[in-house]
Amino acid sequence: MFKTGIKFFSLLSLFIIFSAFIGSCAGRLGKTSAASQTIIIGQSGFSENKANRGKSVAAHSLNEPWDVTIDTTNSRIYVADTKNNRVLRWDTITPTANDNANLVLGQVNFTSGKENRDGDPDADTLKQPKGVHVAGTTVAVADTGNNRVLIWTSLPTANGQDANIVLGQDDDDLDGNFFNDNLPNQGGNKPDQNTLKEPVGVFIDTVNSRLIIADSGNNRILVWNTLTPANGADANLVVGQEIEPGSSDDPFVYNSINNNNDDVDDDGIPDPDSNSLFTEGISTGTPKITFTAGSSVFLTGTNFFIDDQNNSRVLVYNVWPLVANADGSTSSVAIGCIGQTAFNKRFVNQVPGNKSGTPNNNNLNYPFDMFSDGTRVWVSDTKNNRLIRFDSIPTACNAPAGTVIGQLSRFDGGSGVGPNRFNTPRGIFEVVSGTTRFLWIADSLNHRVIRITDS
Repeated sequence: MFKTGIKFFSLLSLFIIFSAFIGSCAGRLGKTSAASQTIIIGQSGFSENKANRGKSVAAHSLNEPWDVTIDTTNSRIYVADTKNNRVLRWDTITPTANDNANLVLGQVNFTSGKENRDGDPDADTLKQPKGVHVAGTTVAVADTGNNRVLIWTSLPTANGQDANIVLGQDDDDLDGNFFNDNLPNQGGNKPDQNTLKEPVGVFIDTVNSRLIIADSGNNRILVWNTLTPANGADANLVVGQEIEPGSSDDPFVYNSINNNNDDVDDDGIPDPDSNSLFTEGISTGTPKITFTAGSSVFLTGTNFFIDDQNNSRVLVYNVWPLVANADGSTSSVAIGCIGQTAFNKRFVNQVPGNKSGTPNNNNLNYPFDMFSDGTRVWVSDTKNNRLIRFDSIPTACNAPAGTVIGQLSRFDGGSGVGPNRFNTPRGIFEVVSGTTRFLWIADSLNHRVIRITDS
């Protein structure tokens, strides 16, 4: 009895000491969240992660989904089911794990998944679509493998329904069909005002009637000043490529990494600045815009965000629409860059040489997407296998995130399956219902889409 009492007291003491230690660590590590995952699509449970559930393609399966968007007006979920070469729609925002999708685009039925339906591209086919956005009655899909964006001007009602508009391709054989070609930059050596190369992100701005495309393979963002452009229409604005003042060159014919800036790292890649890009992303504002492929863009009010994936950063603008120059470039500049200490840095997890390094709450590793409600900002930090949240919109570089989801601490970056773990999270979308916020995530290499409750 006496020994038992000593043992119990010792264990209790150890528990108190351990709890105090964990509390101390939590203060040093910053806030992490084990947000409750309330809905799953594509798998039968949170411990499963096989493509198409380990079987053939079906109405309730997914194969590396890249993006998810919610039609809040009609309570519908759209998923870019990339490796199944289709977009799926659920006509409810509270599906169960085994609920079938209600509509498919890009395929004739739910059991087919071949690129372009195993034929040539057309108005009803898709090849590895990586982005989807819905606003009002318009649906836009980044048909990445076909080097184009497809637009449905009214909400689709039938499986495999034809798109109404295509951007990025032309009618090269003059037969009136803009949908049957898919060459990058229409087969040219350089991009142009009406070409695309591996577009990844698309955003419909219904307030200002603008369509925004992350033309990732050309390291630029393109903007059309209408939601219903003609087939193959020219873009009105380019972000990420610019020309020297006084030059008569055309900024639309450039696709250089980080605008081919003079400062070059040891790996031979030019350093970015506030107006350059290096493949993959869209949003609003940075001083100068050099990219290495933007993967996604997001707009809320006058805040515009560009996911500059290969520069491991997100650019933040506080002006929209961007100021357009006569040549189609913009003089607007970003005010903040998430993930880097300065606009001219592009290090993975802020480690020189683009070595992976250790994650922290102020760095990124090839982020893919972001979402903002006008106050808070979520970023899918893809190769760190986590989501990070900023409780206010950053107005400078190197801001620390307040919340991390998907890892035990802000210093972890490994992938996993199960509740509160991710494997290459990409597209994200948040929905507010009353006082509750729901965050949807395309958890790509777990072959699922999940919804978590955001505290």
